[in-house]
Amino acid sequence: MKRIYCITMPDGVRYGIPAGYIAHLYAKFYEEKGEAYSDNYKTMIHWFDTNDYEFEDWAKNNLDWADVKDYAFVLPPEKIVTCNYEDGWVNGDTKLLHEIPPSAVHAYEQVEKYMAAANIQIEEGDAHDKN
Repeated sequence: MKRIYCITMPDGVRYGIPAGYIAHLYAKFYEEKGEAYSDNYKTMIHWFDTNDYEFEDWAKNNLDWADVKDYAFVLPPEKIVTCNYEDGWVNGDTKLLHEIPPSAVHAYEQVEKYMAAANIQIEEGDAHDKN
């Protein structure tokens, strides 16, 4: 069974975070206070599996987005709208951006990691500086 904690951000984008990762953070938190990691991990997973409010309450009140963002992934919208992406690529509205919108920084960083892994380097900065 997959366990995903879903959060919808103010911009409407839904992110999934593995519930096991949140349970890990919970267990580590209490392990540092002298409690057993395994027991607390199991407790958090139990809360998730039984839809107990404690799971969500602890995540919201003890974690920041920065704590989970590297483990978050975008979930598709609940209502799937069919779209011809080939037509959109050719005929869609376009815009040339010279800054990454704050809400897209994490996604852009992931793309940079994929490009680096594929040995693809892109140059940034002013193209006129290359003379």
